[in-house]
Amino acid sequence: MTYQDYIAWAKEYKSQADIICKKLNEKKGRIRYASAQERSEEEKKEQLLYAMKLDCLKTMAELEAIAKHIKESERREKV
Repeated sequence: MTYQDYIAWAKEYKSQADIICKKLNEKKGRIRYASAQERSEEEKKEQLLYAMKLDCLKTMAELEAIAKHIKESERREKV
């Protein structure tokens, strides 16, 4: 895989993190719940979405680091 492949892949993860962030913001607007159980279920969903967002951002950063390493290697080979 090339530098550009890893950058494109990282952008896909960033896009997914943005979508999850939007979902989290939508959930924050909800204040009232029908029951304590519903509130608990919604909080679990929010925790899962937050964990997914962090996972996407971590993976994005790792892919960008690999891309940077590939780019540096290619640059050294040309010298």
